[in-house]
Amino acid sequence: MMRFSRYPRARIDARPSKARLATARRALKRQRDQVPLFADQVAADQPTAEGRIQSLDEAYEHYLQRFRDFVAASWRRARKMLREMPAEQRAAILAEWQYGHLPGSSEYLLDLIRRRMRGEAIHPVVAGLIDTPKTKG
Repeated sequence: MMRFSRYPRARIDARPSKARLATARRALKRQRDQVPLFADQVAADQPTAEGRIQSLDEAYEHYLQRFRDFVAASWRRARKMLREMPAEQRAAILAEWQYGHLPGSSEYLLDLIRRRMRGEAIHPVVAGLIDTPKTKG
């Protein structure tokens, strides 16, 4: 099994707290106060404090989901690159990944794969833990 760090899911409370509602009300008031001559028109177009919080939460959930999708695509790209390389090279990279010093996230695995494909040497600490031929570097 390959080592990895799971990306967290968004956890948004169903009901906003009193402090969050107060903050949203202040933000809406600040928007109205920026254009005092048109404050009535601005107020007519503004959502309620609850509506503002809901739209911010939805945008945050959408952003996090897009980022989670990006991270998942990065893991798929890394696994595809590993499948396409020779067995000996793949074994060396996977051993270095399992016993290495890098965090278990997709960007680090992709960087490790790219560095090894360029022929950079295995990290000296990890080289003592795994039994694979060392690459040039």
